Amino acid sequence: RFVALFGIAVSVTVWGAILSRVDFERRTEIAATMRSNQSLTIAFAYHIRNQLDTIDDQINFIKKEYETYRTVTPAIQDRIRGTRLFMVNQYGAPLASALETGIPGNLSDREYFRVHQASDTGKLHLAKPRTSLLDGRTIFQATRRINLPDGSFGGVVGAGLKPEWFSEFFQDLELGASHGVAIIGDDGIVRMYQTQGNINIGIDISNTPIFKRMMEHPVGGSFVETLATDNITRIFSYHRMKDYPLLVQVFMTEAEALAAFQQRKIRYYGAGGVAIALILLFCGYLMSLIWRQQESMTARHEMEERFVRSFDYAPIGMALISLDGRFLRVNKAICNLFGYSEDELLEKTLRDISHPDNGMDNSKLQQELLAGTISDYQEEKKYCSKAGQPISCRQTIAVVRDSSGNPLYFISQIEDVTLRKQAEEELRRANEMLEQKVNERTMELQALNSSMVAANEELERLTLVDGLTGIANRRYFNEYLEREWRTALRQGKPLGLIMVDIDYFKRYNDTYGHQSGDACLKMVAVILDGSVRRAADLTARYGGEEFAIILPDTDLKGTAAKADQLRRQVEKVGLEHRSAPLGQVTVSMGV
Repeated sequence: RFVALFGIAVSVTVWGAILSRVDFERRTEIAATMRSNQSLTIAFAYHIRNQLDTIDDQINFIKKEYETYRTVTPAIQDRIRGTRLFMVNQYGAPLASALETGIPGNLSDREYFRVHQASDTGKLHLAKPRTSLLDGRTIFQATRRINLPDGSFGGVVGAGLKPEWFSEFFQDLELGASHGVAIIGDDGIVRMYQTQGNINIGIDISNTPIFKRMMEHPVGGSFVETLATDNITRIFSYHRMKDYPLLVQVFMTEAEALAAFQQRKIRYYGAGGVAIALILLFCGYLMSLIWRQQESMTARHEMEERFVRSFDYAPIGMALISLDGRFLRVNKAICNLFGYSEDELLEKTLRDISHPDNGMDNSKLQQELLAGTISDYQEEKKYCSKAGQPISCRQTIAVVRDSSGNPLYFISQIEDVTLRKQAEEELRRANEMLEQKVNERTMELQALNSSMVAANEELERLTLVDGLTGIANRRYFNEYLEREWRTALRQGKPLGLIMVDIDYFKRYNDTYGHQSGDACLKMVAVILDGSVRRAADLTARYGGEEFAIILPDTDLKGTAAKADQLRRQVEKVGLEHRSAPLGQVTVSMGV
């Protein structure tokens, strides 16, 4: 009985140990895969950011060139030639493209056109995938808004992006047949989905459990999920890009990740069965367990080797940095950048090679990164090379965590931007000079415009006023009579007209001279115009000594009364006219 109880106890103990070990190794294997994939997502996201930054630099150049000169300059044509860059105006009509025949049709119905037309976000917009007019392939566009001088919508400049541009980095790693990578927009539309030898684009996964799970923790992370479409369990790692509305996802099947583990598990169970039946072979079982543990370490080492290859041969500086700022690992690119050997850098910290001009540190951003508030941060800083030369760098820092989410170390990507900073400074000075010249020219044009407006107003007044009497001339009389005549017909109202002629005016000129004749005309004009008080009434010189008065909304009786009043007003002045029968200036009127 004791032996039976001992055998049962040993069997239960052995079996419990086996199950515990299987579970532990499974979780360890998945955690190692998640860490490796998470590092790959960060490296791949940086590669995508570089690609998009390069494209955005081209788009920004064309945008600023067009907004400055308001035409498609030779510089714009050179940038567009042989590329997928294009431009459309505010009405959707193409301005420039790589097509020799031009883009057919109107593009105002495009999603990116409507987005920029609605508002100016100042950001690069990544449109939903659609068929390219250039070669019929499915692409997606990166676009920016063009503004008119008053800030209103002036069109769109953009580039068509092929998914292959972003997948070359993934293909070079040769990760395996079950590995895959995806670039997913915040709208749930896949911009690029690639497995070994297969590329897809335009899939909508916004309603899938995987996308919803990523949106619950959009900064980044890893998880295991079984897809309903093929019932295959996969390990997903993702990282959210800071500057663009994109998620980078790396995944592999759980079966491949646990391939070595599954073999060990079968052996564990077999060994456990043998151990339960043959307690005497327990020592042999322990030896096989040690052997299997070594196999597990080998498989894990191979996985870490994949990361090391992508790390060591990256074209930009990369470093693993401890939580207290010490270099843990550096690649060749960063050694070449700062002029130190690998051993020299591993003895230093970031603070040791930091330039004094950097000022305050970034401890707040690091704390947010460690707390998981942000997935990464980017900053521009100066560092000192071994020779003491200042180097302007753009640095992106993210944190690698264990399976429980605890920070392990920082991963930093450092790129030399000294030439770009110099170019930006030259561009800033050029813009300042251009702005100064534009302001000077604007002031000159404003002064000239003011003078032209005043001259046009004076010219318009002179074309409608009689130069001698200062009242309306015959041209204005004809226009006014035509307008009032149509109004009277349309409204069914009367229109009064008085024709005035100075009696014996030729004799007046012969007797007193033409200067006195002009004075007589001015006097009569003043009397007639002063006696017509309504705003709609008009007094005009019809020609020579003839005048005309238009009286809107006045019947024949009223017009005759007004004519008699005016006649008496002229006679009341009593201007001498020795050659006239009555001895003074009089007028005759017809109504």
